[in-house]
Amino acid sequence: MKKLISLLLIIYLPFSSFSQDTIISSLPQITICPGNVIIPVSVENFNNIASISLIIKYDTSYLKYQSYENLNPVFNSGLFFINATNQQIIISWFSLQPVTIGNGSILDLKFEYLGHSPIQLNWDVATAGSCVYTDLDGNELPSKFFNGIIENHMQIPGILNPPNFAINQPTNLGFSWTGSNCAPHYELQISEDSTFQQVSISQNSIFGTTIQYNGLTENTNYFSRIRGYNPYDTTLWSTIVRFKTKGPDAINETEKNAPLSIQYINNPVTDNIKLNLFVNKYISLNIRLVNATGNQFTICECFRPVLGKSELLINTNNYSAGSYYLILYGSTSTEQFRICKKFIIQ
Repeated sequence: MKKLISLLLIIYLPFSSFSQDTIISSLPQITICPGNVIIPVSVENFNNIASISLIIKYDTSYLKYQSYENLNPVFNSGLFFINATNQQIIISWFSLQPVTIGNGSILDLKFEYLGHSPIQLNWDVATAGSCVYTDLDGNELPSKFFNGIIENHMQIPGILNPPNFAINQPTNLGFSWTGSNCAPHYELQISEDSTFQQVSISQNSIFGTTIQYNGLTENTNYFSRIRGYNPYDTTLWSTIVRFKTKGPDAINETEKNAPLSIQYINNPVTDNIKLNLFVNKYISLNIRLVNATGNQFTICECFRPVLGKSELLINTNNYSAGSYYLILYGSTSTEQFRICKKFIIQ
């Protein structure tokens, strides 16, 4: 009988000493808009715990601790303590009655998120005794800790209209752009200077993603950009969009002293655009078609017409009927120029 009892103890004791599963503690990885945010402190294998001692470190420049809520009711017995100080939150609890959650949450932490990305939420596992669970005998229990990250859901908007390099735009122009998720308001800037050192127009407090602006100057090159903002954060400026308003003579444009002239263009066009050109210098041409909505189609690049008179045919069978602009971007060894002609495809 004594031998049997001894054998049972040998079998039972090793099993009981390793029966506690590793406690997993996790902070979430989330993408949210700036504002109030709830951070759950989640656990797994939380069984027969008599005390907890936890420290969570965070950047107080972008996270402002407000309060905690939804404390798991198992912690109503014993002594519970929480405090936010020196860029960290300290959570501790002790009871003579061990508690079990299994898989669930200890509590929720409520912050005010001021933007910026990414923001780290880190367990202070480097400091001895700072992230510890114990049983009733004071034995430290096996545990693992997984840090959290907060990513900003705000996105940089992008201008949709006018398209980049659009020409012949009206002086009462409608602007539109992609939304920025978390930003209900936008600021639009328009300048004749690509560096925006001198801003011609600055329109802020725009609600939504469109605005109609009246008062642009005719025959002028402009640069535009947009950014979104809310009470907590502001996005970076969008990619700059360049456009040019049309002149008072409507559409056709030839820069003075250009070494190329269009002596004839058939209008309207049925199958082919027929151009009679006259060139007085060696030039290189990039030729594009632009439809009424500003979409550009490259016809050819680095075309080199002969000196003097020449004829150029451009097939238009793949283009739908409507108004178009034929734009010739030219360059010599010392200068650049542009010629624009309006025509109709039937």
